[in-house]
Amino acid sequence: QREHGDLATNLAMAIAKPLDRPPRHVAEALADRLRTHPAIERADVAGPGFLNLTIRAEAVAAILQQIETEGERFGTTDLGRGRRVNVEFVSANPTGPLHVGHARNACVGDAVARILQANGYEVTREFYFNDAGVQMDLLGQSLRARVLQRLGRDAPVPESGYHGDYLLEVAEKFVSESPGLSESTDRLADESACRDFGSREIMEWIKRDLRDLGVGFDVFTLERAFHASEAVEMSLAVLRDRGELYESEGAVFLRSSKYGDEKDRVVIKADGSYTYLAPDIAYHEDKYRRGFDRLINVWGADHHGYVPRLRAAIQALGHDPASLEIIIIQMVNILKDGEVQRLGKRLGNFITLRQMIDELGAGVVRWFFLMRSADSDMTFDWALAQDHSERNPVFKVQYAHARICSVLRQSAERGITFGGLDAADLSLLTAGEEQALLRHLPLYRDRVRTACEELAPHVITAHLLELASLYNSYQTLGRRDDRFRILRAGAPAETQARLALITGVRRVLANGLGLLGITPLERM
Repeated sequence: QREHGDLATNLAMAIAKPLDRPPRHVAEALADRLRTHPAIERADVAGPGFLNLTIRAEAVAAILQQIETEGERFGTTDLGRGRRVNVEFVSANPTGPLHVGHARNACVGDAVARILQANGYEVTREFYFNDAGVQMDLLGQSLRARVLQRLGRDAPVPESGYHGDYLLEVAEKFVSESPGLSESTDRLADESACRDFGSREIMEWIKRDLRDLGVGFDVFTLERAFHASEAVEMSLAVLRDRGELYESEGAVFLRSSKYGDEKDRVVIKADGSYTYLAPDIAYHEDKYRRGFDRLINVWGADHHGYVPRLRAAIQALGHDPASLEIIIIQMVNILKDGEVQRLGKRLGNFITLRQMIDELGAGVVRWFFLMRSADSDMTFDWALAQDHSERNPVFKVQYAHARICSVLRQSAERGITFGGLDAADLSLLTAGEEQALLRHLPLYRDRVRTACEELAPHVITAHLLELASLYNSYQTLGRRDDRFRILRAGAPAETQARLALITGVRRVLANGLGLLGITPLERM
């Protein structure tokens, strides 16, 4: 709130105890010092020790100079100092098209990667295809049944298999690319051929849909490749040499309880096969071997219980457990036609990422999945996402950007040349709405840093929505009172100052949308 100043801090309360002084006394001492700073207009103490700061107008206006100078770099920091980060996200089984849960994961993972890059980290985006195990066997069985059906045979899809119609398309392609298939009994019985064909085809669908969402990856890794390369055996050998494995009842266990897990975990079953944990250990060890300082995994809510065992495995290998961070993506409900949809891939009843992109557009999909904290459940309101009015928050932000672009075009059409900040007298920006915009612009840098530190893209969406609302209020003022029109006839000095202001607002909106992977629109 403006009456509470531009910035507020509880620093005095945080440091009062070690100083053995009352928080309010500490706040008063801080306020006295800050009042001597040339950028501070007021420093007020409130409540038990809150400190509210008001920044001088000239100091706030100086932010426009930074925006003009830095352009697309405005808001970036060197927080990461070139440290290497691996962000692994989506990592779906190639058993079907990406659905809404994967879509949220993709949007969050990509935005986190962009924000890390903007803060000076060297980022590698990675997708781990879980193309081994029971789910892939079920894919092979399900596709084989669809192929047989296509050839006129009676072959039901296994009850626990994949019943979606998407496999009809894969089966059709399998048949068309397999001449003589109907006469080949061996080929018909080959589930592994169906599994391999199906997984390859679905992997291509996944890559295509992610590209259309604006999500790219630097590395695609296959789980089966780890089995073939003996990487799993090598990682388990390291653990064995470190004394972190033991045998019991024919199985091999990791001493994960030693590192905070609720119990020790099986890595090799009594029948000699690996559990899911074994290749995951090898995969993460491979990331460390590739020289990453920090690993960030974006996982679905169903993996929440898996976090302690993987972190324990990382520690057992000798790595700092704090170097592995897990972002848990909570559940997504789809509100469509007034009802929450009941969805499930196995049932064949699910909304795909492809459908969302085609019906809503990539920018809308990204915004809606990024405007809530990843660790909270969300309801995706389909009708609101389709709404092209300012009720839709992403359109509110895009309209603000497009309107500024429209004003700048009108300026050029009228022969009004913006002379840059050197030609702008910012002291003429006296309206409350103008001051509100000016005082909001410096906050963007802090929001970008906070989004990086907390791995929280929703901090950016909230900031942009606030800025768009402030700009809309400003434009409404101009329509209501001709004195505050941006392009005001007969007032060249005010016009130059206002062009400087809205140019800065446009840059922040564009930079923020870019961090979210959304293209700012110049016309709507």
